[in-house]
This record gives sequence, C-alpha cells and structure tokens, in this order.
Amino acid sequence: MLDLTPWVTRLQSQTDLKKVGLAVDLEAARRNLKQMPAAFVIYGREQVARNDDLSDVTQLIYAQVMVIIAVENAGASTGARNLADLKTISDQIDDRLLDWQPADADDPVEYAGGNLLGFGDQILWWGNNYATQYIKQR
Repeated sequence: MLDLTPWVTRLQSQTDLKKVGLAVDLEAARRNLKQMPAAFVIYGREQVARNDDLSDVTQLIYAQVMVIIAVENAGASTGARNLADLKTISDQIDDRLLDWQPADADDPVEYAGGNLLGFGDQILWWGNNYATQYIKQR
C-alpha cells in the first residue's frame, strides 16, 4: 500500500482547503468534518497488473487514491449554489497531484475519474480518484 501521508501534506499547501486529513471511508470523513471546504484522502482500489516479466513475489500494483471533497452549500436545496466552489477546489487538488510522483510510487499520479458521493445537510460530497503504480516485492 502507498503511504498517504505525503498526499495529505501536499494538499495542505497552495489550496483553499481549510481542512485536509486522512480517513478510512466516507463515513469517517463525515464524522471528522469541522470546517469547509475540506478534503480527506482515502485508499481506493488496488489491482495487480499481469506482467509475465515479473516473478510471483514481484508484482506491479495499479493503486487508486480517492480525495473526498466537502463543500458547503448553505441555503440551496438543489446543491447547485457551490458547484463553482467545488470546481475551484477540484482544480486546485488536480494542480497539486497530477504529474506528481510520490516517493513510494513508480509512476506519476494521473486522474482516474470522479463522482458524486452524496448531498445532505447542505454539504456536497465529491470524490476525485487518482492513480499511480508501484512494485510490490517480498
């Protein structure tokens, strides 16, 4: 698994985020939300890439990391009021992560998609997925 601490550190600067942290999942992020806009870095899916050139104990891992974004949408029941804020924050996160190569990864970070995670209590939750690769050895 990748170390997510450098991801958090990288997002703590040069963004408008008031809170950046680690979380296990969306529910943990919800419980720890104190200020907005906020972002929580969580582990995503890992897949083993088939590579006949590597041995059974040396495997190429395609790893996804999700950045959960929370933006306040006070006073708008449709969730539309702060879509511009969501885009701004998402773009700032992209600027910090895309083409950056974490020390424990073998490839730079790429965007892997995004999706709405929920809307309730006037909070819009969005997830940006990022991907990189690393080699797992024993």
